[in-house]
Amino acid sequence: MVRTLTALVLDTCAVLDLSADLISDLRALRALHDALSVRAVYVPSIVALEIAQKVWTGRLQLAAFQQHVKPAEWFGAVVRWLDARELPLTSAGAAAAYQLPEPFHRDPADRIIVGEARALDAQILTTDRKILAYAGAGHVGAIGY
Repeated sequence: MVRTLTALVLDTCAVLDLSADLISDLRALRALHDALSVRAVYVPSIVALEIAQKVWTGRLQLAAFQQHVKPAEWFGAVVRWLDARELPLTSAGAAAAYQLPEPFHRDPADRIIVGEARALDAQILTTDRKILAYAGAGHVGAIGY
């Protein structure tokens, strides 16, 4: 399934990589620019949970915007900096995560991100191999970088 959609959903790795200016792939940056031009960049709220979990377990330190910032403050600052829109988890979004065409892996955050992207008919910006493979099977649009 080839998608030429403008809406873009950022997964956790994309948010972290964008905040650290680590994305140089022209296709990814073009998709981001196109989506930003129509205010259609979305960051699912589950990304905030994943970031908070990484900070809590010591696998991530947040210092891109200010030292010793709390994950919720960091997440809000990054969403504003990106000029993105937070995509709150709704009951419909939660249920959609478990109504995806199978097979897909069991990670609840990835399932929610994919379900939300499908509901928006949007592409996902990601480096996640499992999401990219799922996109390769035609179940969701994705741009790898």
